[in-house]
Amino acid sequence: MKQGAGRRSDRLAGDTILRASHRCGRTPLLDPAACIVVLLAPSQRDRLTQSKRAYGSYQRKTATLTSAARIAAVPTFFCCQAAEPEAVGDPDRTFTYEAHGCIWKNEAFLRALDAEDRSALVLAGYWFDCHVTAAALYALADCYDVYIPLDASPGRSREAMRLAETRLFQAGATALLTEQVIYEWAIEICDAKRQAELTALIDY
Repeated sequence: MKQGAGRRSDRLAGDTILRASHRCGRTPLLDPAACIVVLLAPSQRDRLTQSKRAYGSYQRKTATLTSAARIAAVPTFFCCQAAEPEAVGDPDRTFTYEAHGCIWKNEAFLRALDAEDRSALVLAGYWFDCHVTAAALYALADCYDVYIPLDASPGRSREAMRLAETRLFQAGATALLTEQVIYEWAIEICDAKRQAELTALIDY
């Protein structure tokens, strides 16, 4: 057994009950009160390997998602590769991971995530078929509901995307688009002002 595995296993049963209690009797939609956003930032190399158009689309989608998260009071975690740390958000919610690793191996990140006491993870970033898939599988194993906005999660190739999608969605993750996340948050928010601010971010 790897170091730390026992500690996480010991608390999984309790976490499962807590997260299930958040879901029971609530809503079939994404409730912002139960959500956390986790963004896996691209490295400089990732940015250079994509066309300006594709990277620009990713930037617009993640900017819209983080704006919506601020309006809906959804905690947002920014994760970047250790070799290229970037101060992209709240320093208390910015974490690093190894270039060929996974953010779920960062114990400080896991403790911060646990402290939010949320049950649904909205996970996006680079690359869908690599870092996003690995983090999503760990999150599912830790009993989170996992939602992946595909338009904010680029893949390295169509084939890689297809295979990763099959694996993830068989494991229980849910695919959707950024605007669908915001639309559902808007439905579940009771405050009319914040609801209007969220719907203003939606293109349709």
